[in-house]
Amino acid sequence: MCALEVFPAAQAATASKTDAEPVPDASAECIVGSLSWGDRLLDRCFARPRCGELTLFLQSGRELEPLLLRVAAAELAADRPLHWIDGGGRIDPGRLTPLLHWRGADVRAALARMQVCRGFTAHQLQAQVARLAAVGEGTPEELRLVIVDRLAAMFADPQVAGGEGRALLRSSLEALTTLARERSMCVLVSVATRASPPLPREHEQMLLRHADATLRSRPVHGRTASGVRLLHQPSGETLRWRPLPWNQASLLDFTSKAEKAVSVNGERDARSIPDSSQPNGESTAQMERTASGS
Repeated sequence: MCALEVFPAAQAATASKTDAEPVPDASAECIVGSLSWGDRLLDRCFARPRCGELTLFLQSGRELEPLLLRVAAAELAADRPLHWIDGGGRIDPGRLTPLLHWRGADVRAALARMQVCRGFTAHQLQAQVARLAAVGEGTPEELRLVIVDRLAAMFADPQVAGGEGRALLRSSLEALTTLARERSMCVLVSVATRASPPLPREHEQMLLRHADATLRSRPVHGRTASGVRLLHQPSGETLRWRPLPWNQASLLDFTSKAEKAVSVNGERDARSIPDSSQPNGESTAQMERTASGS
């Protein structure tokens, strides 16, 4: 049986320190107890992931992977550690490099704060989750974000009996909700409904029962536009999001130093902030209707 693999992400990618002057990211100005989506448009449209809650990314394939990387990059660029549990065997920390560069972060130092764990079997994955959630497990005090990518994939494997797979998933979800609520952490769990093997219906229902918030996605393909239709629950807000390739930035990834924040009850009122990235000084509300995503 293979052993669990734990390593600093900085060892898994070739990264260099950026010489750019750090520029504050507007999306990083989160209210206390919440995190940024890593995307300024989504920060303005959806409630942000909160500490003390489990947020489920329910995707059909891999369309939410860019967003998961953006959440991670925003946290690392804020000089915070990150724990990533890889349930799909596909993490590539090097894809965080451009996202960290655009935020003016020291890429090597940021990736050094990211711990990646892999389980090579369903039982190893469940053990890794349980060990992280255990009382007294050594984690940095400033750690507030845990990402579990493709949690349910191994539990639905045909080599795992149906009842056993459900028990392992239930145990993992209970450990993650305990981790979120008792240690005030933000836990993001991603699953894919149409992966190979596909997500069983009973697994999906179990995931939804344990989630405090859900971001559901559906790819949209049309003659004039394509993207991802996002539905956030429990708010019920929807948005068509068109992510760029992982190594390409949009103007929304950069913050104008002249941008002035307007505070409303301690939180930014993004719709009243003019943005220099918009032609003719259009309002952010207009940008939200017409932007091609970030």
